[in-house]
Amino acid sequence: MMIRFRHWLFLCLLGLALPSPVQPARAEDGRNGYYMALTRLLVIPRDSEWTEHLLDAPVTFDLPTKNGFGVLGVLGYSLASRLRGEGEIGYRGFDLDESGGVRIDGRFDTLSFMINGVYDFEAGPVRPYVGGGFGLAWHELEIDPTMPVDEQAGPSERDTGDKISLAYQAMLGVGYSMTDRIDLHLGYRYFGTTETDFGEPDVTYGTHNVEVGVRYR
Repeated sequence: MMIRFRHWLFLCLLGLALPSPVQPARAEDGRNGYYMALTRLLVIPRDSEWTEHLLDAPVTFDLPTKNGFGVLGVLGYSLASRLRGEGEIGYRGFDLDESGGVRIDGRFDTLSFMINGVYDFEAGPVRPYVGGGFGLAWHELEIDPTMPVDEQAGPSERDTGDKISLAYQAMLGVGYSMTDRIDLHLGYRYFGTTETDFGEPDVTYGTHNVEVGVRYR
C-alpha cells in the first residue's frame, strides 16, 4: 500500500508554507547559509510490542513487521561553527508481517515533524556528522478488515486509527562535496516515539533507518 493521498496533500501544503531562503550563502566559504536536502530511507522497524487488556489483564504481543521505506525533506541553515539547524518533514511506512503462524495484514504509516541540530566535522571534501532531533509523529495504523479476528493472536480490524506522539531521533553519517553547492550524504538514524495509545492497544514504535540523500546550498 502506497502513502495515502491525504498524506501527500498535507506534505505539499506544508512545503508551500515553508519560508523561502532570503539570505544567500556567504562567498568567503560557500558553506554558511540556507540549504535544502532530500533523503531516501530504508526503514527497518525494531521489535515492537502491542499491549491489550483481555479479561481485564494486560497482555503483550510482538508486533511483527516488514522492512519499509521513507523520505525526508529538510530546510536548514549552516553556521560558520559547522553547526546546522534544520526543520524536517518525513514519511515512513511499513507493512505488518506474520507472528506465530498467524498472518497480520495491515500497515503502519508515520508522518514526522522534527527540529534537528547537526554538527559537521571538518575533513576536506568528506565530512562526518552527528546530530539529533525532537518533534511530533502522526501515526496511522490500519488492519485489514477482512482478516479473521483472533483475540489471542494480537491486533484485529478494530485496532485502527490516527494518533500523535512525541518523537526523537539520533543520527550519524558522512557527507561528500560533489560541487561547491551540492553534497551527497550517507548515514544512519534511529527514530522513535513515545508509547502510542490507539484507544485499547498501546504500541511501542522505533525504527532503524539507513539513509542516502543530497543537500543543496
